[in-house]
Amino acid sequence: MTTTFKAEGAELKKVTMDGMNLAGADLRWANLANCNFKGCDLSGADFTGADLSWCDFSGANLTGAVFKDADMANVTLTGANLTDSSLENAELRACTVVKVIGKGANLKGCDFGDSQCYNSDWEGAQTEGAVTDKAWGLKLPKAA
Repeated sequence: MTTTFKAEGAELKKVTMDGMNLAGADLRWANLANCNFKGCDLSGADFTGADLSWCDFSGANLTGAVFKDADMANVTLTGANLTDSSLENAELRACTVVKVIGKGANLKGCDFGDSQCYNSDWEGAQTEGAVTDKAWGLKLPKAA
């Protein structure tokens, strides 16, 4: 039996979920500020419109996850896998984006302002309208 974690619109601030399997979780519009998702499997999770400010996704599997319109200010993504994820119009201001695998990610309209972005792989990412002003070390493929 497969169970999907559903917490649409929930208030779950400052929760530690290290290493949990939350693949396919429905976290749309949830307030998850200051949560710890280190090493979690969040593949296919939906964070549309969620408040993820100050969260730590270090080493998390975020393959195919959706972060459309999410507030991701001050998030840590060190070593996260964002392959084929959607960060369309997400606010990633002042984030730590280091050693991220983001192949094929949708970064359209994503705001990386004031973020530290080093040693990441964004091969094949869609970057139209991505805001990269003051994003230190960010190397995105040219928009098509």
